[in-house]
Amino acid sequence: MITVNGNKSIPMGTIRAVRLYSEKLGLAEMLDPLKEKGTDLSKLVEALVAYKMGENLSIDGYGRWLEEPLVRQVFGLPSTSSRTLYRAVGMVGENLAEVTSMLRKWSWRGRAG
Repeated sequence: MITVNGNKSIPMGTIRAVRLYSEKLGLAEMLDPLKEKGTDLSKLVEALVAYKMGENLSIDGYGRWLEEPLVRQVFGLPSTSSRTLYRAVGMVGENLAEVTSMLRKWSWRGRAG
């Protein structure tokens, strides 16, 4: 019988896969210039993608997940407010055409090389 014991776990395999693709795609170079201050946008996006791959909950759920010190440590994130998370998602949305264009350029460059 499975019982709740209070232990916390984080999906390290998923996190590693997200980081690998983020690095390969150069997301830091694409996303970080879009946010001038505070936490790197690429780190917030990596954490969001890893979270959404394991859980399909809201941004509020993502915020609760990031309250875990181990999760923040793995992503190199400080304590982050829900407002910051919503703004990060908004920034990606506002710049979606530019980010998509950069990803397409990378995709074609990757195929040619």
